[in-house]
Amino acid sequence: MSKKDFLTEKISGIQQKWSEVVADVKAIDLQNWRESKGLLRIARGTGVLVVAGALIFTGVHGASFNSMSGAAQVAEDQNAMTKACRIVIDGQPVFIAASREEAEKIVKDAIDYFSVGQISSPGVEVVDVKVKQKITYEDVEVPKGQVQTATDIKKLLVEGKGEKVRYVVQQGDTLWSVATKNNMSWLALIKSNPQLADENKLKIGQEINLNRPTYYLNVATTYKSTVQEDIPYPTKVEKSDDVRPGGVQVKQEGVRGTKLATYLLTKENNYLVEQNLTEEKVLKEPVQRLEVRGNNRVQLASRGTSRARGTYSGGGSGTLSWPVAGHRITSGFGYRGGREFHPAIDIDLETGDPVYAAADGTVISAGWAGNYGKCIIIDHGGMTTRYAHLSSIEVGEGQTVSRGSEIGKGGATGRAYGSHLHFEVNDGGVKNPLNYLN
Repeated sequence: MSKKDFLTEKISGIQQKWSEVVADVKAIDLQNWRESKGLLRIARGTGVLVVAGALIFTGVHGASFNSMSGAAQVAEDQNAMTKACRIVIDGQPVFIAASREEAEKIVKDAIDYFSVGQISSPGVEVVDVKVKQKITYEDVEVPKGQVQTATDIKKLLVEGKGEKVRYVVQQGDTLWSVATKNNMSWLALIKSNPQLADENKLKIGQEINLNRPTYYLNVATTYKSTVQEDIPYPTKVEKSDDVRPGGVQVKQEGVRGTKLATYLLTKENNYLVEQNLTEEKVLKEPVQRLEVRGNNRVQLASRGTSRARGTYSGGGSGTLSWPVAGHRITSGFGYRGGREFHPAIDIDLETGDPVYAAADGTVISAGWAGNYGKCIIIDHGGMTTRYAHLSSIEVGEGQTVSRGSEIGKGGATGRAYGSHLHFEVNDGGVKNPLNYLN
């Protein structure tokens, strides 16, 4: 190799090292760079040192070449003063954007994300949007390196601050089992994952949050939602001695009607806080079901109906007692129509009918729970039961309840087609409640 070719090869290698150094120095804290008095970095491999703002190339037959560092020039540029806009939230300076116009747009985009951005179906419109924090803007002059990009600021506003702990869904997981594994309540897990449209449709490999981030902005949005719903059919019962005791003959099958239901929903940062039915318009009247039953009732021990001082004896030999006095099931456990999986049984009742604890236990959740409406979950020492669509709740989280004690009133809150009790059993996964009641 000639001396010329040798030098050409070495110079090419130095240029490559120079590119690596420039890339790395860009990531160095600017203030530390300015104040540094000594060696900042030794480049990978021999031949390049970055020392206090100057590059020294060595290793070409002992020769050395000094030049003013381009990286140092980058640092100087980053420390040059520039006009910008500070975003102040509740009196605390939080972000610095390139301009007031950009700052206002970033905040507006974040508010839109938590309001109009959450509309995913037709028939939903925004009625009102309120931001709980006070937002102001200050024109400032700061070092150029302190100005944040619009993308970074919006990401922080939307995703929140603080460490995010996530869990990867495994086969057989439900939100209840995940909460138990991680020593947290089911309600806390629901609050941490408002993005879940249906908690019973978790996918293997899906990531869910184990903690709820703290947001810089709390956006409360009221929506008006109009949806078409079924109307449950009424049932008329006639008594006859011609039908065996406990037997039922259906003279006419019932047919559900349809209606347009209008709800007002309140969400805070995509978490449903409240849902109220405000208007109904009947599109098709339901057709009554006609039943003929035997005169003599069959007493079922596991479905006892004696009451005393607001309690339901339940009795029987089942692991669980029936949570309501009636026991007509309007929707069973399992797949409905071959498509939707129903993880509970729906038991017919009238709004205001008492609902009872199916076994001794501790209330781990009592409150609004999205589509479940007013809902109670009781832990029975590993197994849990859920009572949904209640009109009122008469127990609190952490309260101890006994088998057969009244915990609430039946109703049709949340996403419910008429008054009924959604009764769910989770025993290492959702199970058919009838296996525990009989």
